[in-house]
Amino acid sequence: MSSTACATGKKDSNSSRPGRHPTSSRSSLARPEAVISASSYSRSLPKKRARAQRDRTREESDEFTDEEEAPPVKRAPGRPTSSRRSDLVRTSNAGATSNVRRVQFEDQTDEPTDDEASTPVKRDGKFKKNQMLINNETGESSRRSVENIDAADSSANHIADETISEAAEDRAARKARRELSVQEGKAVPVPPEARIVNTDPNQIPPFFRNKKGNVLGGLSLEAIQSLTPMAQLLLITNQKDALAWAGWKNKFNDYRNKVKKIGNGAFGEVFNAPPRFSHIGESVLKIVPFEPDGNNRIYRGPYHAVMQTAEEILPEVIISRELKKVANDKQNATFAFVTPKRVEVVKGTYPQRLIDCWTASDAIKPCGNTSPAVYSHPDQHYIIFTYDVAGRDLNNIKLKSIDEAHAIVVQVILAMIVAEKNLQMEHRDLHIGNILISSTKGQYERFKLDGNEIFVRTHGVKPQIIDFTLSRIKTEASIVYSDFNTSPHFFNKDVNPVYRQMRTVNKGEWAVFHKKTNLHWIAALVKAIAQKQPCFNDPDLKQKFMTFHRKLSKFECLEATWNDRTFFNEFYHGHILTADNQIMEI
Repeated sequence: MSSTACATGKKDSNSSRPGRHPTSSRSSLARPEAVISASSYSRSLPKKRARAQRDRTREESDEFTDEEEAPPVKRAPGRPTSSRRSDLVRTSNAGATSNVRRVQFEDQTDEPTDDEASTPVKRDGKFKKNQMLINNETGESSRRSVENIDAADSSANHIADETISEAAEDRAARKARRELSVQEGKAVPVPPEARIVNTDPNQIPPFFRNKKGNVLGGLSLEAIQSLTPMAQLLLITNQKDALAWAGWKNKFNDYRNKVKKIGNGAFGEVFNAPPRFSHIGESVLKIVPFEPDGNNRIYRGPYHAVMQTAEEILPEVIISRELKKVANDKQNATFAFVTPKRVEVVKGTYPQRLIDCWTASDAIKPCGNTSPAVYSHPDQHYIIFTYDVAGRDLNNIKLKSIDEAHAIVVQVILAMIVAEKNLQMEHRDLHIGNILISSTKGQYERFKLDGNEIFVRTHGVKPQIIDFTLSRIKTEASIVYSDFNTSPHFFNKDVNPVYRQMRTVNKGEWAVFHKKTNLHWIAALVKAIAQKQPCFNDPDLKQKFMTFHRKLSKFECLEATWNDRTFFNEFYHGHILTADNQIMEI
């Protein structure tokens, strides 16, 4: 992780969040054809054998009806067969006009509709999002193992048999709703399935409205529900279609000596941008590649994780949009959440200047992500989050004193209490890599709690919270969250234990609001600071801070620590002033 200021959901290589390989991306370039070679080489069979193979595959997988011919494999000009496919996908059910999955507003029960139950989505051997049971990087045993096929040693008959076997296993995987995705012989994680639950069937959620309250595009609720995830994403970002990379490329070339890679996330790359680049001041860009449709994936090449889909991108965009409103709320307000100034969907080949920046950075400190040069293609989609510069993540700075550490924790606690009150928010990924620290000359940071202004002593540090990919919120008409049940790798023993603590609290019901999950993350934050920061080399100071951790952990939620007189007097008193400049008492 670079020491450059950054304001995105980046992760340090030491972060406990799953989603990356410990190896560098250079190793991922070794054999890009390993996973997808079966379908590529099957096209080289003699015509009769290929026709027989297709008939056998149809019988085994029941993929197409008698009336439908299996669609031919198509490839865009110049596209490497080892990294991309653009096969047409059809459904076997008569009358089914499209197999594109839409992000429907679900009922609270999460029960499948009649259409969903009777019309299974069909696909021709492509990965289906969240039907993949992923083990962590340890390579633990799995239900299905996929053998890497060496082009030099594999015969055509063996490849044909492999293709038939894949189709049969794919049908079983759909029934089990899980499947193992293996790339380069290593297990890779799948992001949790995104969900939007409708809590008021007669009301359009606020994130589909503009600042004046008008519905985006003038659409009805039914029309919005009928949109694909990609169409909903474009609607929220106020775009009719994905923008071209061309204009961005010229900007990067103009500022080639000032644009640098400064970090990365589990699914994207982070670059800085000089003030004149975006015309909105010095900025940070988080660029995330994604698939418009998870059921019809275009990219099948090497990648350090299963590439996100439009459906999985939506929650972070929606939650960021709602958190931006918290800063000016009349009852509960904070500026402690980093929200994007701009969100845009673009399409095309990755700018060469950014690829060069990525390569230079990875040569110094490998990040574990796959190089953008590997998945760069004219058909590839990306979402770009543009942020203000908000500091460096807590995992990569050294605090000078216990006062700074205490000020950080108190500000983060108050920020989460505000978010709980406004949006019933659970961050669900609040490790030290998702807290940015910047220096400030202001002695106090302003918050508003239950209509009352309060001011927290900063001791020269200002924390801000980032990365809402896994978060949960409730708005006026909906609940937005990610279902961790579809990503069991989060609960492996070698992953941050707070994920398992969350599952214990909510018993696997990820749509339900549980304040205690935020408390678990704050308790882990206090412990991590005490263990990693050199200012706690003094055993007495460390013991004092760990007392804070021990007592904090006994509460059921963060707000309870605020309302408890004994805890308040021991840990908050003297750090907080009221609007009339008096030390706050309870």
